Formats: sequence, C-alpha cells, structure tokens
Amino acid sequence: KPDAVVVPRVETKDELGFVRNQTGLPVLAMIETARGVLAAHTIAHEAAGLIAGTNDLAADLRLPRGAGRRPLQLALQQIVLAARAEQIAVFDGVYNQLDNLEGFAVEAAEGRTLGFDGKSLIHPSQIGPCHAAFAPAEEEVSRAERLVAAATGGAERFEGEMIEQMHVAAAERLLRRAGRR
Repeated sequence: KPDAVVVPRVETKDELGFVRNQTGLPVLAMIETARGVLAAHTIAHEAAGLIAGTNDLAADLRLPRGAGRRPLQLALQQIVLAARAEQIAVFDGVYNQLDNLEGFAVEAAEGRTLGFDGKSLIHPSQIGPCHAAFAPAEEEVSRAERLVAAATGGAERFEGEMIEQMHVAAAERLLRRAGRR
C-alpha cells in the first residue's frame, strides 16, 4: 500500500480533497503552474506536502530553455513559504541532466539552502548525491549537539553568537533528522 498519492498540476485546494477522499491517503500536491504558485498557501492547507514541479513551472512561465533556476527563485520561495506556514514537507523539483551528478549535487545543495526538505528524483544515480545534499553534515550535527547541551533558556551567548529558543529548536530538529534524538 502506498504511503501517499502525488497529484500533478494542482491549482486549487479542491483538487486534493477529491483524491484524498477516493484513496484515503495523504496527498502531496505538485505545484507546476503560475496559478498553482499563487494558490500555494491555500493548497498547502489541504496537502500533506508540496512538490515544486520545476519543468512544468518553467514552461508555464514561458522561460527559455536553459534559463536555469534563477528565474524560478521567487516561485520556489513561495512554495517553500506556503509549506512552512502549514508545517508540511516540501520537495524541490527534478534535475533533468541524468549524466551530470555534479550539477545535480549543486542544485540539491541549493534546494536545501532554499529550505526544501528533499528533492524529486528521476534516476537511481541521483539517490546518493541527494542524501548527501540533504543529510546534515557532521559539523552541523556536532554544533547542534553543543548548542543544545549549552542552552539554559532565554537569550544567551553561544560560540560568539546570540542564541534563543528558536535556535535550540532548530538544532533539535537537525539532530532528529540526523537520527541523534
């Protein structure tokens, strides 16, 4: 039995309810059009997660082939914001160049920097680089462990920076992702 259903080209929240009612499963919404991006905040309210459909989105925005991801940045940020506002997962779109694992790794790292939880994959060769890009680095895990251990509550100094409870919560979240909590 599948864990979830992916619905492509979602532009309204109503599309998700129908699929969820028919399957009884959580629904992930692919945001692949300008209309979908503009409605992402209402779609996210009904979805278990969002997926940025970057190929279709670039086509819908009439971007020239080879334009890269820069023209998509605003749309990608809106998709991430919608997911974060509803506290649901959000996944970056596919990388089309199957034989360019270095390019894939760069784009996956950029996706993590934008706030994505992971990336859609279209080839098994992308699994390893995807895990490497989205898994916390040992240095991040070590710092998170030190931060959590040092925190005593409220605003305080940690390794030359000011930290508050939000920083502790982020460190604990990172440690859970790393399997250390």
